[in-house]
Amino acid sequence: MRRLTLLLAALVGVFALAPEAHASNDSYFNEQWNLARANVPDAWGTSTGAIRVGVVDTGIDAGHPDISGHVVASAGCQNASGGNASECTGSADDVVGHGTHVGGIIAATKDNGEGVAGVAPSAQLVFARVFDDSGSTDYPEVLAGARWAIDHGAKVINFSLGDGGLYGTGLLITNSQMKDVANQVWGAGVIPVVAAGNGQPTCGEWSNTNAVVVTATGFNDERADDACAPTNARWGVAAPGGNSHGGCDVGAGQNPCVLSTYARSKTPPGNAPYAYLEGTSMAAPAVTGAIADLLAKGMSNIDAINKLLATVDPVGCGSGCKGRIN
Repeated sequence: MRRLTLLLAALVGVFALAPEAHASNDSYFNEQWNLARANVPDAWGTSTGAIRVGVVDTGIDAGHPDISGHVVASAGCQNASGGNASECTGSADDVVGHGTHVGGIIAATKDNGEGVAGVAPSAQLVFARVFDDSGSTDYPEVLAGARWAIDHGAKVINFSLGDGGLYGTGLLITNSQMKDVANQVWGAGVIPVVAAGNGQPTCGEWSNTNAVVVTATGFNDERADDACAPTNARWGVAAPGGNSHGGCDVGAGQNPCVLSTYARSKTPPGNAPYAYLEGTSMAAPAVTGAIADLLAKGMSNIDAINKLLATVDPVGCGSGCKGRIN
């Protein structure tokens, strides 16, 4: 998690849009510039991603009003050893808010008259929490979470683990370890979507990795200031992830960060459970949702990836990046 601004509860309902084709009646829909930039509402006319989507992250607030009903399986893998999915048990309650934000970008309920809409608002979420209470995770937990998600039917898995500053403790999982997890996921017939990372030392290269690697772009389609490029990625793309040049504060005009759901337990009293965050962690789930939309139309894994890459808009998003998803 790079930067955060919470949304005051008093703002709920202020930003409602007039009805239009494939738009949402959700109260914050017009704040979701990220959806407009990638032409997501146009895609809703053909698919809303009704498949199982895995998320390996900090957990999920499964009772959030914009998430409730989407979480079909969840478990805590934060104590798993040796990548053993059978050790994923118990609660996946979000320990910081990051996972709930990612989950909302993918699958927040559309047209419920409140909050936000996800890129794949019909997706069913399979959530593996891989962080312990101190905010630590490593390769065995991430691998176990990935295997658990596969065992529970995920067809695409989101890994927004490239934020070295998520807890201010440096790398969460090394680049070589993430490559290994991604290749194992791909080998199991599932598409891994990986956040490229934010700044040093998280930037790495992605040769010999079967993963869709995602960098972040801002409101004007510029690559975000500290977003790593998907260097040497087999399938490298960009997606809107925010670029505030210093902070996600709400001021005059459009907020430069990405608005999504936030864990209620981590939301201060008087605030609605939504937040503005930025980073490749916010870009990756947009791609995960787009792939869910394509897979739900009956495409094969490789056909969905090829379609995603063939329809990008050409923007300057760095080495290995084909363009920003459309």
